[in-house]
Amino acid sequence: AETLTITSDDPDECSIDVALTGSVSLTDWQIDISASVGPVDNENFVGGATGATLGYDQDIDLPEPPHSPNDYIALYFDHTDWNHALFDLFSSDVVDKDYWQNNTVVWEFEVITDVQNDNVILTFTPDANVPNETLYLVDLADNTLQDLSADNTYNYDSGDGSAHNFRIVFSDADGPTAAVTYPNGGESFEVGDTYQVTWTTDDPSGIDNTVVS
Repeated sequence: AETLTITSDDPDECSIDVALTGSVSLTDWQIDISASVGPVDNENFVGGATGATLGYDQDIDLPEPPHSPNDYIALYFDHTDWNHALFDLFSSDVVDKDYWQNNTVVWEFEVITDVQNDNVILTFTPDANVPNETLYLVDLADNTLQDLSADNTYNYDSGDGSAHNFRIVFSDADGPTAAVTYPNGGESFEVGDTYQVTWTTDDPSGIDNTVVS
């Protein structure tokens, strides 16, 4: 708590303690992820933040806490590639808030549990600031794809509880378009002559390059 001092005509001073409550989000947008099978792990998220990188970012890429010795489920992002001095597993993975505009964002995570042969429920909850783009879940173990924009929960059988691998794919919903403007039909060409082919391209996120084949 912080102390606020109030003075008045009274020669004495009085003070009150003001407790500051609430939390400050360090992300510009995020998607909360929970895994449940009886026990629950709901302290996980992916997202975008100003200045975040593809590597480890202190304060927003949070280490995964140890799970209980029994009756547990744990969802985490394995980032041995970040070469963190203390941690390999993280409960969050954040990129730059605008990275998706010119790139497909891919997050890979694992779920483990000691609850065998039971239904595991994964729930993905975007906040109000998540860009309105395509969001897919890929079950790498079962080779299935689900559009999380249409259904934000996913179920699978825990089996023997060993690590189940997933991938989240987040990308620009509107793909690039191209249209040939010349020739556009009905032209006649002489063999051996050179003609200029023209076209237009468009994408809400911008065009990096065009390949003609």
